[in-house]
Amino acid sequence: MADADGERGDFIKKNKVVHVLLSKKELGAVLPLVALLVIVSIGNPNFFAVQNILDVLRTASFSFIVAVPVTFLLSSGGMDLSIGAATSFGGVICAFGIKAGLPIPAAIILAVLSGAVIGTFNGYIIVYHDLPAFIVTLGTQYVVNGIIAVTTGNLAISGFSNEFKAIGQGKLFGSIPLPVIYAVLIGLIGHTVLMKMKYGREILAIGGNKETAFLSGIPVRFRRLTVFMATSSVAALAGVLMASRFAGAQPVKPM
Repeated sequence: MADADGERGDFIKKNKVVHVLLSKKELGAVLPLVALLVIVSIGNPNFFAVQNILDVLRTASFSFIVAVPVTFLLSSGGMDLSIGAATSFGGVICAFGIKAGLPIPAAIILAVLSGAVIGTFNGYIIVYHDLPAFIVTLGTQYVVNGIIAVTTGNLAISGFSNEFKAIGQGKLFGSIPLPVIYAVLIGLIGHTVLMKMKYGREILAIGGNKETAFLSGIPVRFRRLTVFMATSSVAALAGVLMASRFAGAQPVKPM
C-alpha cells in the first residue's frame, strides 16, 4: 500500500500537467461541472451539438456578466441582495427611455447610470454608516422592485425596434450569439483588472483585512463604494441586454 502511494506521488511530481491541475484550488469547482456535463451528455447525446452549446452559452452569458462585478464585491468582503432588482430596473429604465424617444445609446447610458445610483446608495449607507449589507441591500431590493411594479403595472414593456433587439439577438458570423461575446469581453476585462491591476489588488487586500489595507494607504471606503457602484451598473447593463434579447423589459428578472 505504501509503495502504491509512493509511486502515485512520484507520478504526480514527474507529470507537470497533473501536478499543476491538482495544485489548483479551483479544481474542486471544475470537477463537479465536468462530471455533470458527462452525465448529461450520456442522457442526451445531442447535448454537445454546436447549436445547443451556443444556446446554453447565450443563456448563461447574462448571469456571467453579472457575476464578474459580483466577484469584485465578494472579494472585497461585501454582498448585495439587490442585484436582481438592479437588473430589472436597468431594463425598465432603458425601455422607458426608448419609448420616450431617446436614441438607443442614450437610453442604455441612462439605464447604466440608474444602476450606478442604486449602487451608490447601497455603498454609501453600508460603507460610510457601517450598516449591515444584508439589511441595506434587502431593503433596496424591495424599494426598487416596488418602483418597477408601480411604473410598469407589473406588465412587460415591449414593442422595441429591430435595431435595439439586434443588440441581444444578433449573432457574430451568423452563429455566435452577441451576448456570449459581451460576456467574454467583460470577463476578460474583469480578470485583467482584478489580477493584473493596482485596483484589483487593492480590492483583494481589502477583502483580506480592511484594517491592514487602510494602514497600507488604500482608500478602503472609497474602493468599497466603487465596487458597489460597478456591481449595480453592470447588473443594469445586463438588464438592458436581457430586454433586447427577450424583446421586452420584464418587471421580474427572468434569470
